[in-house]
Amino acid sequence: MPTTLESLPWHTQLANYGIPDPADLDPDDADATLLPRLVEKSVLPRLAAVVDAYNPRSARQTALFIKLVGQMLDYTKASGKAFLVLMAAIEQRLEADVVATSTRYSFASVQIRIEPGQQAPHALAARDRWFWTIFKQLTLDIANVQLFKNLLAWKRHIARPKLHAWTIDTLLNRMLLPAIDASVSLGPTSFDSDLDKLHRISELIPPEWIGDGYATPPFLQPLEARVAALADRTAGPAEYPRCVSQLTHQPSPTRPFNERLAAVLVIIQSFDRASKVAKRYK
Repeated sequence: MPTTLESLPWHTQLANYGIPDPADLDPDDADATLLPRLVEKSVLPRLAAVVDAYNPRSARQTALFIKLVGQMLDYTKASGKAFLVLMAAIEQRLEADVVATSTRYSFASVQIRIEPGQQAPHALAARDRWFWTIFKQLTLDIANVQLFKNLLAWKRHIARPKLHAWTIDTLLNRMLLPAIDASVSLGPTSFDSDLDKLHRISELIPPEWIGDGYATPPFLQPLEARVAALADRTAGPAEYPRCVSQLTHQPSPTRPFNERLAAVLVIIQSFDRASKVAKRYK
């Protein structure tokens, strides 16, 4: 199946239409603008018409749409009317999915209580399924973990304020982080699971959003607070190793755990906390 305009038969036929020798091409010649005009008048409107069928949770569809949008810019300007209509349709589709997701699933709007004891493993599994379903809208390679990463994949074509509002303000702060908060009552059984989630989130934040400063950017302070809380919950050589080894009957992975915890803090530029964590088991 062709995935580029150049691979389509009609493109090959029209590319050199009326141009015997491409070396003699006159950019002002009407034949030279045939393909750009065709893309603007036919291809872009057709793409805009099928945006409603686009599933923002699908990694494959997201990658394909981003590739097509990039190809359109080979034939038209980003300020062109037809291109702006296409991008408006895509942004509307993405926002609708974010709103629908945040309306249907929201740890911030309901009180979630996870009881310790015999229900803990089942509650943790249910919480994890919910988390990765929402996180899916951010990752291209993990089934059930896609809206957050898929949205960030549009960073070259959609303005940062919009992406920031969808990914950080809505999905991260209102949904993903409260989902992690809900597992606090489970104690050590959720330590590794919570760290995995926090690590995956931190790796997806665009480095250009974080910048080159020496402190955590304000918009990531809620994330830093969750990482710091996990660090506090696992502080001390006695608490995490003993609790986890008693529950799992396995040697406690103290050093790898703290190395990953420190790595998350470094990513979000919480350097003082990262240094303290790194010194725990030296």
